[in-house]
Amino acid sequence: LAAPGLRSWQTLSPLERSAFWLAAHTAPWKELDSWALTPVVTDNQAFMTENMEDPLVQGDIRIDVFYGVVRFMDRAWTSLDRLNLSTLVLYGDKDLVIPCELVERFNIGLAAQNRPGRTYAQYPNGYHLLLWDNEADRVLDDIASWIESPDTPLPSGLGRPLGGPVCPAPLKAVS
Repeated sequence: LAAPGLRSWQTLSPLERSAFWLAAHTAPWKELDSWALTPVVTDNQAFMTENMEDPLVQGDIRIDVFYGVVRFMDRAWTSLDRLNLSTLVLYGDKDLVIPCELVERFNIGLAAQNRPGRTYAQYPNGYHLLLWDNEADRVLDDIASWIESPDTPLPSGLGRPLGGPVCPAPLKAVS
């Protein structure tokens, strides 16, 4: 799961849930410019430029489609306990789309199941689109290695068991 989609109803604030529900039920056909709404998702500017200019890449997203995606992610959260497979979770420190608190909660939920073959890797220079970032080769090498042998350390050295902290420790005030 590279930069897993973890935005579900339970992770949205009451104001976000209310506004989103209202928009989806009063103007579902309304399109939002996804490029304008998206924070920086990669450090690969050539990739972004190419995709923004590509007529085959969806730039606008209808509210009802986005609503459906959030409902889908909600089902993923509620089905977490049924995930019985080896799992590789990848996350970038610079991901502005998925908050680290959600990834941490997700990792703790998976770790609680105590199943083998589960690895977490966090990339210091990684953004939301890890597989297209400028350091994508490092991520892809880790994925290929993990597929071959889920219990072998990742080539990047960034792999660790699920369940540990994801978010940086808060800074302490100096007196």
